[in-house]
Amino acid sequence: MTDEKSERHPADTRRTPDATMSLLNELMTHTMDEGYTEAATRKRDDQSSGNGGGGAMAAAVLAMFGVLVAVAFIETERAAPADAEERSQLIERVDVESARVEQLRESVATLQEDVSTLQGDLASVTGSSNDLNARIQELSMRYGTEPVSGPGMVITVDDASGGDPTGEVLDTDLQALVSGLWAAGAEAVSINDQRITSTTSIRTAGAAINVNTRSLTRPYVIRAIGNPATLPARLAETPGGEAMWELRINAGVRYENEVATEITVPGRSMSRLRYADVPKGSE
Repeated sequence: MTDEKSERHPADTRRTPDATMSLLNELMTHTMDEGYTEAATRKRDDQSSGNGGGGAMAAAVLAMFGVLVAVAFIETERAAPADAEERSQLIERVDVESARVEQLRESVATLQEDVSTLQGDLASVTGSSNDLNARIQELSMRYGTEPVSGPGMVITVDDASGGDPTGEVLDTDLQALVSGLWAAGAEAVSINDQRITSTTSIRTAGAAINVNTRSLTRPYVIRAIGNPATLPARLAETPGGEAMWELRINAGVRYENEVATEITVPGRSMSRLRYADVPKGSE
């Protein structure tokens, strides 16, 4: 029985308390595996060697920077005389140009004074010229050398139909009619586009009436520039106007007139006046 019990229950293999404590002490003392420890040691060594290389590179960069600064300083010192000379030349040019600008300013001031003087002279001449032009215009209208346009009246005169000698328009009839127009306030008069001036002659030459030595053909168209509101009535009150109305009524002469807002009386080219003088020694 005893043997059988011994076979069923072999000897107790549990560790003693001392053995268990020894294992715990080892775990507490060696917390990391030796392989991990060696790897960590190698990493620290590599980092130490790397930091040493970075310091050498920084020193090299600083040395190169110092060389560059030294070179720049040397170049600046070399260029200093050239810069000073260039600066001196620039200052000299500025002084020259400043003097030139001052001369130009003085010239401009002088020219402005001259312009002011000329403008005053021009104003005086312009005023005189305007007066002269007005005088020329007045004389041109009076002597008929320039065409004139404006309102007025148009008169048509012709012989009576039927060939009655009493109904024939004479040069004296036209002379009286033109004189009546001047008296009524006409400013310019023409007969068949022949301007009537102070030197105009209206006379019969052969079978025709001549004006300014030009033969006229019937009918006789008389244009007179003046106030159309008063010119016809004033003309009718003149001897020339009354005579034409009598010829119309008694002899059948054609005498018609109408006012116009715009008519043109042509100018006359002035012929050169000739005169005679007694020869010297003939008296």
